[in-house]
Amino acid sequence: MVADISGCFDNISHAHIVNSVQDFPAAALISTWLTAGILEEGVFVETIVGFPQVVLFHSLLFNIALHGLGTHVRDLSMESKRPIMVRYADNFVLLCKSYESALEDLRSAEAFLQARGFKFKETSAPAVVHITQGFDFLGCTFKRISN
Repeated sequence: MVADISGCFDNISHAHIVNSVQDFPAAALISTWLTAGILEEGVFVETIVGFPQVVLFHSLLFNIALHGLGTHVRDLSMESKRPIMVRYADNFVLLCKSYESALEDLRSAEAFLQARGFKFKETSAPAVVHITQGFDFLGCTFKRISN
């Protein structure tokens, strides 16, 4: 399965980030970053949800939000041999043993994302394909060409 998250930086749940870092010494500072807002052409814009990619720590905050996605899917998977997840920013691939488990794992990933304010991109809905069909991920095509 290949998936891409829609509007990842625009939709990150502030509550989830703050809850995730509550025991971290700089939790109050991170909370301040989330709600600091930005100036766009001289006009102050509040940040109630998400944050602009121009925020210096946007990658850190995004990774805090998605921390545990792979473990979550593996722990809830119906497969005896757990799926393998490869994630880069807002894109990920989930390698499963069967079509049925891929669909179940997709639902598990979707629930995880929704709790953090995310959803899959509608223009590139998650694709469940057999490895012999191949798939594109981060500008590369992956395909098994022999057993």
